Amino acid sequence: MSGINHLYDLYNKKGKEFVDQLFNTYVTVNEKMDGSAFTFERDKETGKFKFYRRDQRNPITLVDRTLMKYYEKPIQYIESLPPHILEQIPRGWRFGLEYFANTKPVEITYDRIPKNHLLLSYVHEYGDDGKIKKTIQDKDELDNWADLLGVDRAPIIFQGYLTDDQKDKITDFLRTPFEGLVQKFKTQSFVRYIISTLNPELTKTALNDDLDKDVEGIVFRFGESSKETEPVLAKMVDPVFTQMAKDKSMKQREDKPSDFLGIALMDVMNFILERGVDDFRVDGDSEDERYISFMSDVFAKFLDKYSDKYRGADFEEPEYLKREEFRLNKDLVDDRRVLKYVNDDDSFESLFKLMLNSFRKIKSRASGIVTKGMMEQMNLLIRDIKDYIEKPRKGKLNESSFPSFLDFRKEMAPSVQYLKEEDEETEADENPFYSYREFITTLETIDSTPKGIVAEADRGKLKDVNLIVGRFQPFHNGHLKMAKFLKEKNGNPAVAVVVYPGNNKSGKSPFSEETIKKYMDGVVGGEKEIVDYIIVQRGLIGSAIVKLLDKGYKTKLVGAGEDRMNDYTKQIEYVKKSDVGDQMQDLKLVETPRVTSATKVRETIKDGDYTGFKKLVPKAVDNVYDLLKAEMKAEENKLNESYIFEHEDEDDGLEIIYDMNESKIEDTISLEEIEKEVDFLKDYIKGLSGKEDLTPDQIKRISGISDIVNRIKNLARETKVGEQDLKEAVSELLFGPTTGDKKSSYRKIHRAESLLHDVSDSTISSLIDRYVNKNLPEGLVRIKDIISSGGIYDIDRRKDLNGISGKDIKRIYNFDSEIGGGLQQRGRGESLFSIAFDASKNNLPGGDVVLTKTDLPTLSNLGQIVEIKSSNNAGITPKSGDAVSSDVAEILEKAGRTYGIPELIGGRIQKNSAKELIDEVSKEGPTATDFLEFLSSIAKVKPLTADDILPVILLLQLDHYSKSTKEFQILAVFIEIDGSPEKIVIVEADTEKGFVTEGNIEVLKNAGIAPKITSSDRVEIYRFNKK
Repeated sequence: MSGINHLYDLYNKKGKEFVDQLFNTYVTVNEKMDGSAFTFERDKETGKFKFYRRDQRNPITLVDRTLMKYYEKPIQYIESLPPHILEQIPRGWRFGLEYFANTKPVEITYDRIPKNHLLLSYVHEYGDDGKIKKTIQDKDELDNWADLLGVDRAPIIFQGYLTDDQKDKITDFLRTPFEGLVQKFKTQSFVRYIISTLNPELTKTALNDDLDKDVEGIVFRFGESSKETEPVLAKMVDPVFTQMAKDKSMKQREDKPSDFLGIALMDVMNFILERGVDDFRVDGDSEDERYISFMSDVFAKFLDKYSDKYRGADFEEPEYLKREEFRLNKDLVDDRRVLKYVNDDDSFESLFKLMLNSFRKIKSRASGIVTKGMMEQMNLLIRDIKDYIEKPRKGKLNESSFPSFLDFRKEMAPSVQYLKEEDEETEADENPFYSYREFITTLETIDSTPKGIVAEADRGKLKDVNLIVGRFQPFHNGHLKMAKFLKEKNGNPAVAVVVYPGNNKSGKSPFSEETIKKYMDGVVGGEKEIVDYIIVQRGLIGSAIVKLLDKGYKTKLVGAGEDRMNDYTKQIEYVKKSDVGDQMQDLKLVETPRVTSATKVRETIKDGDYTGFKKLVPKAVDNVYDLLKAEMKAEENKLNESYIFEHEDEDDGLEIIYDMNESKIEDTISLEEIEKEVDFLKDYIKGLSGKEDLTPDQIKRISGISDIVNRIKNLARETKVGEQDLKEAVSELLFGPTTGDKKSSYRKIHRAESLLHDVSDSTISSLIDRYVNKNLPEGLVRIKDIISSGGIYDIDRRKDLNGISGKDIKRIYNFDSEIGGGLQQRGRGESLFSIAFDASKNNLPGGDVVLTKTDLPTLSNLGQIVEIKSSNNAGITPKSGDAVSSDVAEILEKAGRTYGIPELIGGRIQKNSAKELIDEVSKEGPTATDFLEFLSSIAKVKPLTADDILPVILLLQLDHYSKSTKEFQILAVFIEIDGSPEKIVIVEADTEKGFVTEGNIEVLKNAGIAPKITSSDRVEIYRFNKK
């Protein structure tokens, strides 16, 4: 906010009349925070996040993030927002926040840090012209956004029209000479003076617990956001703070940078010029990645020669730059030589940061360590570096810093195939060991370009076309609508790039190449939107474009679904830098809507639903229905001959198939040798998975490969007697009885096996004794025992829990979060509860598990279905109907209006508003008595205290969530700390009263569990009182 005028200056320069006019307009007054500006927005085209510092023109780059860790925490927090929040953040809106790395980010020391280190300041909506279209300044609206993002609310002190008394007090301040203000506020609190003037009800500032501590100042925004006139911004700053800032600025001007920095830069410049810029390695896809790799190579080779000269050198960095948050972000540095040097000596880290920061931008003026003559030489070198790193990679690629594993893969995995099941319209890359998808794109684009093709195609007139890529198994109306959508953009028909790898290892390509040609020929002949098609093994844009040039087509638009936009953007960028790039500079990527999927079409074929099939496909595909049905049946029979295990995540992103009929181990290889090779493979994967620049696809594949490794190693160790029976028992307990579907049965057993192979031998032995030999362990803890002893059970990880060793409790507790939707959506802790308390999967609508008859609680005639939650913001919102109980909504509105708490009136309750309500009711008096009697009349429990409010709200919501206990009768909550369960809390419904009972109120109070309701009407459980 350095560009905002001081209100004091406006008064003295533009006069009292100008300021009086401002004082008569609507005004919003904010506390000016002494944090670091941090802004984010979702890009209008891609939806990806862009982050900014105080400079709103240039986003934070990879180079910026490498130079220091400072903004990593807020960036990672925003990028990790859950999907249900992300979908509510509009594209093209910019959210301005203040970031607080600690309680003293700059000059002022605050009493506390805001939620997730961020505080919302403003929200701008930008128009297509890049200018601010609208600014949200209404307090309630800003508060809603802050709550949604999980950050502190905007520090608004006042909003509305100033009273005459307020105008007079502020005018008195402006009339007083600056020197007089400095003297006055040396002994009097500026904060208390100005806040008592604007909002006497405030007793503390945004991040301080009172009005006696410093704030940087306040900001006035004159004018309403709904008006078209530009608002006027002005600030009032504590005069004492202003004087301190002036003194500090004078000192900074006197402290000139050392000549040593200039000498170091000259050394580096001469070193580069002597060897030539093309002597240094460049790797990466983006300009930032390539620049960092270039400077990393320069740095490593420079220190190979001059390390003795710079070891222990004093780069005279300011003290604040030595704090951890301003240190080099080593996680983003891939070059191991660089890491070795910077870990060896802090001076080398300072040198690397100096080099990385000095050669990335053209200097516009000489200053500090860069003289005018030096600036001219530096700019020449910077241009050479920029030109060098922007050259497209041709002919060969730099070697990866991670050792090749292709040879080892050939030796170890001839019979195991790793297949990534991608989106319906994309092709899976069948080799999981390539470092990057872009690596394959580059390789195939270069290697598959026949010499002379482009020149030959240029001799004739190229026909403009659009391009759609997919497996087209089969081609359906959704694909046709993609082509129509693109044609509406430029009038050009489309060429379909059919990706067919020559096999059906993925299970998603059942139709043969001969059949594909039959229906695609019909589509081309019968649909004017599709002019031609080609069949390729991989869905790579560069390779397809070259093939189309060979056929006389010039691609203008490429269509892609939202999930492919990022990947295709990178591929198209490379195409524009490749040998055909001169002809492809106008090539554009267009996001196309999705209408249906080939999976749905194949399901109609499998089910024999010809009527449904006919509605989904063009006539040319309809004509080959019988052929498609026959081929699908044949493929299904093939798959049934093999044992099939699938590793699925939420996006169905990875499918692993073991074909046990072809997998053989030579007799000459011992189990010990196998185990050694497996350990080597595990180490390789561990190293690969630690790389920060892996794509989500590669991470999914590594997860699947690791799973296979563990399974192989499990085969190499001795199997305990009864272990196979245990797998089947646990599979049935967690996922329900096996059915006639062989694929589903093996998948369930595989999942149970993946859980059991990670637990200790002692746990395996105990569970075999319990579930196979039917011997109950001594000291068995039952749910009814927990209920009768107060509803809370402390999990002591020094002891076992019903046969589960202490060290395995956390492993089993977190197992559910690894299971995607392919088997069953499971909440964390369900597997632990099922195995510990012999509770089987509930196959009916409602709760998660069913207790056995031996473990029924006292109210067994009510039922035995248990809903399992964690204290980590687990949802208790019904899937249909009203999200919030009408009783809860009535209580919140009553409380909000009684005690003037706006959040409660709006039907929301968070920790701060809950504490405020409890504090108000705890003051007792007639108002509190009336409110508690009102609460008792709804809960039908007397008497109640302030501490009972949150438990009652939670229990009323449970009645609503359970559909009056019809869907479950017991709630089990794992109190979780750092991903580990510390307690189990059990509340049981009463046959007549439901969940709202005196006993359950006491249980929840003692456990410190409470409800909260977010701005999206999601009701959640969390730990209110973390004792």
